[in-house]
Amino acid sequence: MKTLSLLAAVIVMAACTTTVEKTTTTEVKSDPAAVRTSIENLEKTYAEGLNNRNVDQIMTYYADDAQSYHQGEQPMIGKAAIRSAIERELASMEPGMKIAFETKDVITSNDDQLVVETGRFTVSADTARVAGGDFLAVFQKRDGKYQCVRDMIVMDTPK
Repeated sequence: MKTLSLLAAVIVMAACTTTVEKTTTTEVKSDPAAVRTSIENLEKTYAEGLNNRNVDQIMTYYADDAQSYHQGEQPMIGKAAIRSAIERELASMEPGMKIAFETKDVITSNDDQLVVETGRFTVSADTARVAGGDFLAVFQKRDGKYQCVRDMIVMDTPK
């Protein structure tokens, strides 16, 4: 009987034993400064494209499935719609008009694959400020580079 009890105890203990598998994960370290520099370079290229009236340069900013929202307008869905709107905008820009972007904040996901940027833009003619406003852009890293997937601008309200 003692042997049977001992055997039962061993079986119960064996049944209660669990095997823990150790898995390792590689932690991706975020580099906020590098991400911010990448995003600011995209904004600089975008501004240069607008200022040089170069739609092809501007379009490198956007993903194929991007969506763009501008105050008082219907959303532009897809790169073709955004391109068409930018072509109209460039055609209506007066000579000497320039745009500049200022990044205010960049928020990244833990793996730097998704980035939200907020900032200001200023439109000037010669040295006078003509217009301005705020913007929000969402970037996704695709094929190793950031592309804008969503953006929105809000013009300043005249005072």
